[in-house]
Amino acid sequence: MAFVRADAEAFWPAIDETERWPSVTRVAGWDDRSGAVVAVSVGFESLPGGEVEYFGCVIVIDPAKGAHVRYWSGLDLPAWIDPLGRSAVLDCLIESADSLLPVAAPAAVFRCTRDAHLPKKALAKHHRIGTVFAAHGYEVRSAGRVLGKHSWRATKRRR
Repeated sequence: MAFVRADAEAFWPAIDETERWPSVTRVAGWDDRSGAVVAVSVGFESLPGGEVEYFGCVIVIDPAKGAHVRYWSGLDLPAWIDPLGRSAVLDCLIESADSLLPVAAPAAVFRCTRDAHLPKKALAKHHRIGTVFAAHGYEVRSAGRVLGKHSWRATKRRR
């Protein structure tokens, strides 16, 4: 099995604006043997107390079974998503966040890791997402660690 990277221009992001906060779903690629499709979904959700949280997940769709599985942790992704496939997934997450931020533009956002005690390599991926927020005019600051999980707050800069 081999992961095939989707052509970014062939698979435009689908922006869902039916909820309070929009989300973006985009195809990252597929398994050339089974036909399973790998997509990413990023968006915002309202938390109790009025705070807004950013989320991102990987969705593996099995067309033969008509089923899908959401993966909230890179540690849980199927083994057939090889390092090149994982790179494509990360690029797709970054591109999706970049598409979403101008549409949603929340004043402040909370974001945290799903897993505790992440290695530097995994944290670097989270920092890449933070750079997308910074590129869209947000000041991104660490909100500390709780039970080994890292968190950040991004606040829109005033002009």
